[in-house]
Amino acid sequence: MEWLQRPPELAVRLSWVTSDPCGEDAEDIAELTPPERRTLELHRAIAARIQQDPDGVRRQALANLNRRREADTQGNGLHYIAAWATLLAGPPARLIDLMVSTDQAARDLRQSSPFAGVLSDEERLDILRRWATCE
Repeated sequence: MEWLQRPPELAVRLSWVTSDPCGEDAEDIAELTPPERRTLELHRAIAARIQQDPDGVRRQALANLNRRREADTQGNGLHYIAAWATLLAGPPARLIDLMVSTDQAARDLRQSSPFAGVLSDEERLDILRRWATCE
């Protein structure tokens, strides 16, 4: 039931989601590589989607994690699968904080994101095009 509640602080935390990637907030992510910046921007958009449809995003991510767990016969990605599962079971604010963090652990975790399919191809390509103009 916790996922049904949308704390007001999420709106504040997500206010930068629609910001210009080349604008003033780009300074906050200057230490990221271009691929890390693109991944961060994609996760910012997914964070906004969590605010709109927390249960739907959670279901999709958990289904993706289950498929990944079944496909990982050697257990190479179990650490990341377990980390994402823990985050998805907790409050959305904690998940979003990690998704949009620039620390190394968050960067690493975003590389094994369970959010495939949350954004449409059009949304994803639009984000990638916007970021291509910054590089």
